[in-house]
Amino acid sequence: MDRIVVYQGQIPLETDLLSTNKNAMVALGYLMQAVLGTSVSVEGLACTPNSPADMTVRVGPGAIHSLQNVDGTAYGTIPADTTRQIVKQGLSQNTVSFTCPAPATTGHSIVYLIQAAYQDVDTGATVLPYYNASNPSVPWSGPGNSGVSQNTVREGRCLLGVKAGVSATTGTQATPAPDAGYVGLYAVTVANGATTVTSGNIARLTTAPFIDAKLPTLLAAVQAGAMSFAVDTSGAANTLAATLTPNRGAPTDGQRVAVKVANTVTGATVFNLNGSGNVAVVTTSGAALSANAMVAGGIYTLVFDANGTRWQLQGFTAASATGLIPANNLSDVANTTTALSNLGGAPLASPALTGNPTAPTQSPGNSSTRLATTAFVQAAVSGLTRIVSNASFNMNSNSTVFANGMTLSRGTTGSVTATFSSAQPDTNYTVNVQSLTNSTEAVLARNVVKSTSGFTFDMREAYTNVLINVTLDIQVTR
Repeated sequence: MDRIVVYQGQIPLETDLLSTNKNAMVALGYLMQAVLGTSVSVEGLACTPNSPADMTVRVGPGAIHSLQNVDGTAYGTIPADTTRQIVKQGLSQNTVSFTCPAPATTGHSIVYLIQAAYQDVDTGATVLPYYNASNPSVPWSGPGNSGVSQNTVREGRCLLGVKAGVSATTGTQATPAPDAGYVGLYAVTVANGATTVTSGNIARLTTAPFIDAKLPTLLAAVQAGAMSFAVDTSGAANTLAATLTPNRGAPTDGQRVAVKVANTVTGATVFNLNGSGNVAVVTTSGAALSANAMVAGGIYTLVFDANGTRWQLQGFTAASATGLIPANNLSDVANTTTALSNLGGAPLASPALTGNPTAPTQSPGNSSTRLATTAFVQAAVSGLTRIVSNASFNMNSNSTVFANGMTLSRGTTGSVTATFSSAQPDTNYTVNVQSLTNSTEAVLARNVVKSTSGFTFDMREAYTNVLINVTLDIQVTR
């Protein structure tokens, strides 16, 4: 920032004061440019209906920031400076009212545009006292004692105006374009027969460059995602429409937007952001969306891909183009049953599994309600071994029989002893004895005593309790 230097005893010049003002304005202009950029921006300027309501609207105090010539005309004795530009601030410090009359044609409506522009205005005209060299005690009135008034202030103003559109059949009325040098702020729509303007008739333009997030709340707005979140305002499925605040116009490569969808998608979908036009929405692999890829009320993240001029729906690959909802979107469905169905999963109750599902193999002998794999069943079946079959015994004489890896012998008291060829790990096996020769007689294997090396039992006729000579089928199973 430049500063004027003056010295003691120096005759002061009017340019010292003028240059001080100009240097301060230039410095502030570059500061505003560093913060706001060079595009037009506005602050404040709230548009509300008059109170009591009539056909007027009121625009409150506010400011406009605009890139302008340093000085379009001479500033006092300093010449005009039109070769350099800075961001200037124009103020509107008072409330301004505009009348918006209803159209005279029945069935018609009209749109009034509230617009703003920056303007340098020289004001404060007055007759200034000048030095009178011939009589210093009596100053001249105006330069050369001419009595001419001169402006004393150069104001930076926010110039507000209203521009009427063309009356047209209600529903077809259009908002007029801003005049040259102006920027549109609000559209006020008035129908034939209206006697008052209400807040419902006033709409802020999506292209209006308002500064909504102030520095004290900017970090909170970023954390809340307010600048990248929008609600879908479309009225039909497969067509998304949303406007960000602030509206920065057409999307740029890599721009990320979170959208709360209004309607469930049923097929290929387009997205119109900030009124920039419909652009296809695809999966991250480029596939078009299918049914239920986005559901009503769900919030989805879209990233703009300028290379393909498309929006990529995050979290969806080619496989999910069929409409399956990925795990990070399960909150978008009504319940877990629906979620599992969308994912191709089976319910906990009576699942109908497909394909080749696997499960852990339980330890041998497990009798719980856990799943039994084919490996578990195979191991269990292999243990159901018939140790001896069709072994003939003469119960009135001692005998020894070798059968299927087991030795059988009868004792003198009618007992039968079975000895395994190799010891068993435990006594968790079952002994079953059946008669193959006397099928009509009830044969009992009494007093079975098991050990890891074998077992013993008594053979007696069921009713007479005498020894019998039969052919036995003995099964030992685990």
